[in-house]
Amino acid sequence: MNKKEINEKIFEEMMRTFIFMRHSMNTHHPRFEDGGLQRGQGKILKILAEKQEMPQRELVDILDIKPSSLSELLSKLEKKGYIKKEQNGRSFDICITKKGKDFVEKMTDETDDDLAEYFIGINEEEKQQLFEILQKLNRELEENLSKSGVHRHHGPFSHRFFHR
Repeated sequence: MNKKEINEKIFEEMMRTFIFMRHSMNTHHPRFEDGGLQRGQGKILKILAEKQEMPQRELVDILDIKPSSLSELLSKLEKKGYIKKEQNGRSFDICITKKGKDFVEKMTDETDDDLAEYFIGINEEEKQQLFEILQKLNRELEENLSKSGVHRHHGPFSHRFFHR
């Protein structure tokens, strides 16, 4: 294959992989609904499970959402018994409950199993190579976007995947 053909084939395979993974995520994540949660709420619980408690304002910054949107998500989590709010002066500290911790642990175990399935066809050395290639590709893409004045969106994946 010539340079143009290989670039096209790589891009096609990356898109196929993305589509397969999105489909798998959509079909393998009913556990959010099983716990009565929306996707954003699962992320909140995971963050709180790591920190135990944090000011509501810090969660707003981490999640990059409007304070009113976070308040709505937190109210629903509190009603389900996954978190509790504690008054701290004029603001609130958000704490995860045992029920919330148990839910995150179950969710994490199931996610670990799902992730293992994505890479079942490649060995550990190939996983490491793929990881390094993807990191290199993402660095270059981000740099090129930055040069053209486009800045990285701080959306649902930025906290977990781009800020390590």
